[in-house]
Amino acid sequence: PPPEGEEAQATQWQLGGEGDLNQTAVQLGLADNNSALGQAINAQWKQQELPGTGTPWHPYNPGNDIAQVVKESTPVEVDRHLAAIQAECSYLRSRLLHLAHTLEMTDTVHGLRKGRGISPRYLVQSALDIRTGFAPTRAWFDADLRLDLSMAVALVVDQSGSMAIKRIDSIKMMVMLAEPLSRISVPTQASGFRFNGSLSIPSTDDKTPYHRLQGVTHDVFQRFGERFTPVRGRYAHIHATGGTPLADGIHFGLISLEPRPEKHRVLFVVTDGQPTNGQAVIPWLLQRAERLGVHVVGVGIGNGSKYVADVFKHSVWAKTLAEAPAKVLALLNKMLEGRLAALQKR
Repeated sequence: PPPEGEEAQATQWQLGGEGDLNQTAVQLGLADNNSALGQAINAQWKQQELPGTGTPWHPYNPGNDIAQVVKESTPVEVDRHLAAIQAECSYLRSRLLHLAHTLEMTDTVHGLRKGRGISPRYLVQSALDIRTGFAPTRAWFDADLRLDLSMAVALVVDQSGSMAIKRIDSIKMMVMLAEPLSRISVPTQASGFRFNGSLSIPSTDDKTPYHRLQGVTHDVFQRFGERFTPVRGRYAHIHATGGTPLADGIHFGLISLEPRPEKHRVLFVVTDGQPTNGQAVIPWLLQRAERLGVHVVGVGIGNGSKYVADVFKHSVWAKTLAEAPAKVLALLNKMLEGRLAALQKR
């Protein structure tokens, strides 16, 4: 059942308000007594079928879905986890900054045969060449264009029962990603997905295929525009119960990133990669993400999580949390390697 009392702040997004998650609620048609909107969004997504890429995202009643910001709480538990992974957070933060600075460097080269303009360093030599009747051959300069390094990240975590033995590692993994991203000012949203117990049954004459009948709750631990430190206590409310609506977790993260203006949009999905339903929907969602230019990365930690490689085209699996930062960075480098190569050739 949905968390109550101290477990969560059972307040749904208010439609028509401000902020990124309000826009997400409008797009999702989440439960707010506005079933017409939910049906419209459901129909819109169903129409966007991609041939040969599985089944479109199509729950029976998206009006049963809930998106809620978990209740603020003291950060004692999260601070304890942070202390245990401080080295990993520091490493990831410093390497992300190094990667950004490497890509940001503007490299000016003088003495070229062709370029953007006359090189001031070779101006005297060029003038002498002209006076002596020769065409200057090294008269130009060129400079690398700055790359657009703007980035937005959505983190979603599997809160199913199969993640129970990994709950602490899940909290640490989410914190390990969220804290460095916030420190280097990358807009970040973090959420967890789980079934909420609500159920709608289609009529017997309804033959339309649905990938789920149950409602899904998306617990939001951090919103775009929020810094990690003030809200870090929310991460202690990560659950581990029930089935695995993995397709719906991916969907929530994807449409949260879709309207973002940043050049690079990355969706990290922390899971063991074992969905209980909607398996055929996941390839459709991943293909849609590719068309939108959103990089989706499955993240698995420890034994039993290697299935992420079977579900996601891009994935990171680490035996221990200590191995995760280097593997995450290696994958980010690979995603940007085309831009790096272009920079190095100039």
